[in-house]
Amino acid sequence: MLNTGWGPLKLDQRSRLGLPPRARDGFELVNDQAELYLGVLPGAAHPSIWVMSKTQLLAFRKRLGALGDTEAGRLIKTATIGSFTTAAMDPQGRVTIPDELIEQAGIKDHVMLVGLEDRLEVWSKDVLDGLLKTRKEQIRQGLEALFDLEAAVIKSNALGLVLSKPGEGSRPPD
Repeated sequence: MLNTGWGPLKLDQRSRLGLPPRARDGFELVNDQAELYLGVLPGAAHPSIWVMSKTQLLAFRKRLGALGDTEAGRLIKTATIGSFTTAAMDPQGRVTIPDELIEQAGIKDHVMLVGLEDRLEVWSKDVLDGLLKTRKEQIRQGLEALFDLEAAVIKSNALGLVLSKPGEGSRPPD
């Protein structure tokens, strides 16, 4: 899956979205059709439709496993994974998106397709455009923090220090 964006794209009268050729890679074939998993995360303030391959969905489920077997963890996993449905891509690269997902994501007809590392996201064009306009400062701060962190890691490594990875604690030397 290519990490880029496409759009605006338009849903046809049958709620089908035509995926650009480069966005069609990475999906497993079942009966000569590419199989995709579509879902909207429950409770998201600005929902989009997540489009995943079977491998990507299994990896996501594994991440959700970190929530544990608590009441809250089971509820979140049930609501999240329960929102996903299977869809098939036709030979022309079109995917029919269920009406309930279109409604949950606030999509009218024009969408933006965004390729991320672990999924594609289908956004209402109006919602995404609005977020990008109103959240410019938040985006700037997030990028600045990322670049500052990267610079700190590079500087630390240049000095011979090695930072631990997330989840690793520091151990005293042997």
